[in-house]
Amino acid sequence: KVIDWNNPVRSFSLARQAVNDVRQCIDLAEARPDLDVSGGVTLVGYSMGSWINSVVGPLDTRVNAMVLMVGGAMDIPAAALLIPQVAATDPRLALAHFAGRPILMMNGRRDFTVTADMGNRLFAAAPEPKEQVWYDCGHLLTQEAYEDAAEWVARSVRGAKDQNAAGAEAPRQRAESLQKKAG
Repeated sequence: KVIDWNNPVRSFSLARQAVNDVRQCIDLAEARPDLDVSGGVTLVGYSMGSWINSVVGPLDTRVNAMVLMVGGAMDIPAAALLIPQVAATDPRLALAHFAGRPILMMNGRRDFTVTADMGNRLFAAAPEPKEQVWYDCGHLLTQEAYEDAAEWVARSVRGAKDQNAAGAEAPRQRAESLQKKAG
């Protein structure tokens, strides 16, 4: 459980732990000699995992792309965003700092858990390059969506390797600058 609707302080603590968990998974991948993460990693998150990855991705320079499956954002009142713990966990505010790194959002047209408004809200906050694909389903995406995601990741990884070979480090440098400011 990552959100405790009755206790915002606990929710912030749980969200911070979830962010740390994802970053530790990247650490582990880097430590494994059988995995090549020299060109960065692509985060793929589903539902709550999309929300968590929307916060992690912009903070971690090792993340070169993200797939956010049935991800969205709540309409948080502006006054609530004045509370640092609330602002720190708003995926819209974090995602805006993922500029220059590709994002694929995949949503269901009939999803009553992460509604179309929520999906569109998060997509609007995402910088370019970004893409959003809608599927004729609810919160459980179709097999086609998983196949589309796998193809997109393969293209993104190839593209990132080509950029790295050409010395295109600008997105990573921007993310490192952001991380230093947040640190």
